[in-house]
Amino acid sequence: MSTQFRSRVPELGSDIIQILPEQTVILHIVPTIVLVATKLVSSTHYPNPRFQWDTPFNHLVGTNNAPSPEELEEIRNLVRKPEEQVRLLNEKISQLQAQRDKLQSFIDCHRVLLSPARRIPRDIISEVFLHCLPTDSLPVRSIGEAPLLLTTICRSWREIALTTPRLWRAFHFVFPVAGNILDDDFRSLFQARKQGLQLWLERARSVPLTLSLYMQNGPPKPRRVRDELQRMYPEFLDIVLQYSSQWKRLHLQGLPIEFLPALRRVVAGDVPLLDSLSLANNAYEFSSPWRSSEVDEYPFLNLIRASQSLRVMHLRYERLGDPFNLPIRWGELTELSMSLYSTSFPTRDPAKLIHKLAQACQSLRKCALDISLPSEAIDFEDVHPQSHTWPCLLEFNLNMGFSLRALKRFFSAISTPALSRFTLFIQGFATNLAETPAMYPESPFLGLILRSNAHISFLDLDLPISDKALIDSLQCMSSLTTLRLTGTIQPTYVFDDEGELIMPDRLWPTTLTSKLFQALTPTMSPASDEILCPLLERLLLKNCALAHTDSLVAMALARSSHSETASLKSLSVTFQPDSAGHSTLPAEVLAKAQMLRQEGVDTQWNLAYGGGDVSPFNISAGAGMPRYMGEY
Repeated sequence: MSTQFRSRVPELGSDIIQILPEQTVILHIVPTIVLVATKLVSSTHYPNPRFQWDTPFNHLVGTNNAPSPEELEEIRNLVRKPEEQVRLLNEKISQLQAQRDKLQSFIDCHRVLLSPARRIPRDIISEVFLHCLPTDSLPVRSIGEAPLLLTTICRSWREIALTTPRLWRAFHFVFPVAGNILDDDFRSLFQARKQGLQLWLERARSVPLTLSLYMQNGPPKPRRVRDELQRMYPEFLDIVLQYSSQWKRLHLQGLPIEFLPALRRVVAGDVPLLDSLSLANNAYEFSSPWRSSEVDEYPFLNLIRASQSLRVMHLRYERLGDPFNLPIRWGELTELSMSLYSTSFPTRDPAKLIHKLAQACQSLRKCALDISLPSEAIDFEDVHPQSHTWPCLLEFNLNMGFSLRALKRFFSAISTPALSRFTLFIQGFATNLAETPAMYPESPFLGLILRSNAHISFLDLDLPISDKALIDSLQCMSSLTTLRLTGTIQPTYVFDDEGELIMPDRLWPTTLTSKLFQALTPTMSPASDEILCPLLERLLLKNCALAHTDSLVAMALARSSHSETASLKSLSVTFQPDSAGHSTLPAEVLAKAQMLRQEGVDTQWNLAYGGGDVSPFNISAGAGMPRYMGEY
């Protein structure tokens, strides 16, 4: 060991016990630590290849040796000149960088002028902007989406957007909702919305308009608030009426009767382009929201009478009497949606109702009916109406609450040879949790399908039908590509007559059973029956039991590998929570869904009641968006 290293040993401790060959030192620090270190103990200098300077301090550079006091001052004097040279070089580098940045900025600014996008004609950019509009809803007053978004990008885009009238041809407008006190904030919001509506319509210039106006209903207002609102709200309608000659499609929802006096002045010629009119839950009063009116008092009567070109008519929960008394050109309608309840029923026989509708609306291609008539109010007439053919009807959506007998009679009154999309929802099923609901032992609509020889491609059912009855119906639908089924909501608990909580001792009957899924699963056996729904590509299930996951997987895989069936592209399932009350799907169920995704099936499996809270006070720009406006 060198003398220099030995002189430093006391600094490391006095418990060094041995020194091994090859310059390896073992330090044993009693009682807990053993440190093994390898150290060069020689002070011999090894030149560093990085240092190629001619310096009198080569013996110190690259070592841990400290210079003497005399050497310190000499070193300071030695580096003073190189430090000044470095400073000058840094200044020159900064100047060169600034010069380079200036040149690069000049180049960049002029290269932008060479961009092909700058040479695109304005009309092409306008056409591109039109494709930025939402396709599944109407544009809203949101800076986050077109067309308003396009006005925030740059000055030239803003100019193009503001001078493209077709970009502003559609608008869903939500009225500001007042509380029980009208403060300055509401009045400011009111003026801002009014100005925004005026600007939007001005930008559309003379193009045909698709407009949706929505107001959220609320409780009756205090008289002072009501009186002021009656003066304020008509100002909106006055603005919209200025453009009545451009109305192409109009949707009005939730507008109070105090809002509508100006519509009574509409006459023939004011709305020459209007071919689609949608009215939903209008004409209530601020003081009494639920009062209905007769047809001759209906505030939209003159508007309907003046609409000579109507092809689409929607009447949803309107406060009026018999809608068949409205001056509608029923025979010219191609799309009709109506909500009928006991006070507006022209007849107590549902079969006669649909028969009358089929006779009056021979050109209908789409029909949606929401019929609310208590079973005790149904009165079958002695004479059964003869089946009437609806030759053009392609889509039929029904929301009803009839018994099996009434439903069969209802469907027996019509024939729909062109029908391809059918939806049936039965209201009021299983409202008493203490009683086991009854299932329809047969399909109420099967007679319609067979009699019409209809080729159904889309079927959506939410009704208490047995699995056997459903399978019998599906056997007649070889063209089916999309199937949506809703099963029975199983109770996780019930209350007895004394209000005590009890667990159910059995499950309620449901349409979604293993028998159904087995019937939809093709087999390779040559002796098997005809394949059910061979063209099925999309299956959507709601309120399905978790116990059926294996059956669903087997069905999806079998349909994908069978040579005589179309591959299942989409499988969307909402599962009924089990008795354990899990808030998420078990890991093994999620693993099965992932396996199907890997096989190419778009699989969306969720647990019912898993959504977040919805605040009734959060009214977004898209609130009340209509579903039936079609393309604009």
